[in-house]
Amino acid sequence: MRHTAFQGGDCFQVYPGARSSIRFERLRDGIEDYEKIAILKGQLSSANLLELENTLSTISYPQPDCTQVIQDARAVLETLSRTVDASDVTPPSPNPMTWAVVPTATGRLSISMTASTASDTNSVQYYFTCTSSGGHDSGWQESATYEDTGLMPGAAHTYTVKARDTSLAQNTTAVSHAASATTGPAILEGLVAHYTMDTADIGGSTLVDVSGIPQYNGAIAGGVSTATGQIGEALIFSADGQYVDIGAAAVPVPWTAAVWVKPTGTQSYATLLNSSATALRLQQWDGTGQVGLTQYGVADHLFNYTAPANTWVHLVFVGTVSGTDLWANGVLIDSLPVSISCPLDTIGNASGGLRAEIDDLAVWGRDLGTAEIGTLHTEGIAGRSFQNVTDRDGDGISDVADPDDDNDGIPDVRESVHSLDPFIDDASGHSDPDRYNNWFEYVSDTDPLDGDSWQAFSIEIDSGTGDPTARFSTSANRLYTVRYRTNLVDGVWQDLDPAFTGTGSEMTVPDPAVGPHRYYRLRIELP
Repeated sequence: MRHTAFQGGDCFQVYPGARSSIRFERLRDGIEDYEKIAILKGQLSSANLLELENTLSTISYPQPDCTQVIQDARAVLETLSRTVDASDVTPPSPNPMTWAVVPTATGRLSISMTASTASDTNSVQYYFTCTSSGGHDSGWQESATYEDTGLMPGAAHTYTVKARDTSLAQNTTAVSHAASATTGPAILEGLVAHYTMDTADIGGSTLVDVSGIPQYNGAIAGGVSTATGQIGEALIFSADGQYVDIGAAAVPVPWTAAVWVKPTGTQSYATLLNSSATALRLQQWDGTGQVGLTQYGVADHLFNYTAPANTWVHLVFVGTVSGTDLWANGVLIDSLPVSISCPLDTIGNASGGLRAEIDDLAVWGRDLGTAEIGTLHTEGIAGRSFQNVTDRDGDGISDVADPDDDNDGIPDVRESVHSLDPFIDDASGHSDPDRYNNWFEYVSDTDPLDGDSWQAFSIEIDSGTGDPTARFSTSANRLYTVRYRTNLVDGVWQDLDPAFTGTGSEMTVPDPAVGPHRYYRLRIELP
C-alpha cells in the first residue's frame, strides 16, 4: 500500500514478522562493507591497500547512477578479502596481556593506564575493562593507553586489559592480571584554590595554586619569606605591605576556607583573606585580638576565639546562607548569623600588617562536614596535606606516607616495579608458572613475573673430601642461613653457620661434620 502524501518507495524500515525492505537490506549491506573495509585497511599490503583506496575514490556523492560503480567496488573488495592471510591463529604477544603502566589516578575523577605494547603480524587493538562498579570500559582501540574519566572521587577501581589482532580471526589474548587505583580523595571535591606555601610551589614571586584548573596563582609582594611550617614550609608575614595578590572573585555561599596559622605579633587588625567587600580576620579591627569577619561599610564581627601566640592552630571558616562558623583544631568554636561570600582577592592586606606564619591555605566552593574538617586537622598534625588523605588499608597511615598500602608485607615500591597491585593483598598469589608465591618471591628477591627466576639451592658432594656443600644464589640485601637436621620426622633444625648477608652472586657453604644422614634447607630473611 502506498501513502499518497509520500513519494514512491517504502514508508517504513521496520516491518512485522520476518519481512524486510529493500532500503533496510541496502543499509545493512553498506554497514557490512564499511566494517570489511575497516578490517582490510589494517591487514592489506601497501600495493593492495593502494588498490583499495583507488577503488573507493571512484565512489562519490551525488552521482547520477552509482549502481554499477558500487557493484564494481564490491567485486574488488571481495577479491582483496581473499588476499588477506587467513592463516593467523595466534594472538598477539605477550599473552596473557601485561601492564606497561598499571592504573594510576590522574585526579579525583580520572585514572590512566597503559598496556604493554603488543606485537603481531597484523596490527593490534586493546580493550581495557573496568571490573568494579563506577568505572567504564574502553572498547576496542588502537592506543595502548586509556584514561577512564567521570569517576567518583576517593573510590577504588580495578581494571584488566586484553589485546587482539586485526586478522579475520581477531585472535585475542587472555586478560592481564587485575590492577587497581583509587581516584583522588573525595575531600578534593569542590576545591577552588590551594596554596601549600612550599618553596617547590613558589616560582620567583608567584605563589602557585596547586588545586588544578583553573588556577588562581598569586603574586607575592613586599618580600614575604619562607620557613619551616606545620606541613612542609610556610610564608612569613612580618612587616606592613607584605601580602599575596590573587585577584580572584569572591566565592559565594556555601564555602569553606581552611588555614594553618601561627600568630607572631599583635596588630590593630590582621587580615587572612581579603576582598573589596569582605575579609576574614586573624585579629579583628577593634583591638581585642579575636578572630573575626568583616563586611566593609557594614560591620566588623567577632568570633569568641583568640588564636594563641607563637603556636600553630588550624582555623576553618564555613560560610552558608544562614551564617558563618569558626572551627579551631577540628572543634566548632563559634557561629555568627552573618552570611558573606569568601574573599579571595589577597592573602593579607596591602594596606595593613599581618604578623603571622601561614601554611596550607585552601578554599572550597562547598561547606565541608565535621568529619572532613577533622581530617584536615589530624592530617595536618601529622605533617601531611589533605591532598593525600586516603587510607585504603585502614591502618591509620595515609596512602601517601604508607609504604605498604595493602598490608600484605610486600612494599608498594616493589609491587609497582613488578606489576603487582599495591592496593590488593596478593602475597599468596602466583603471578608466574613457578611454584613460589609472591611473598616468597619478595623474600628471596626473585622476579614474581618470571617463571625462570627462583631461589636456587642444591647440595653437592665435594669430589676431594666427600663432604656435602650447599650451593645457592644470593641477593645483596638478604640474610642467609643453611640449616640441617638428621631426619625429617623429628628433631630441631640447626644452623650450619651463622646468618650472613648475600653478595648478589652464588655462594657455597661446606658441611665437614657429616653424619650417616643429613637433611638441609636454606633460610632467607629480610635485613
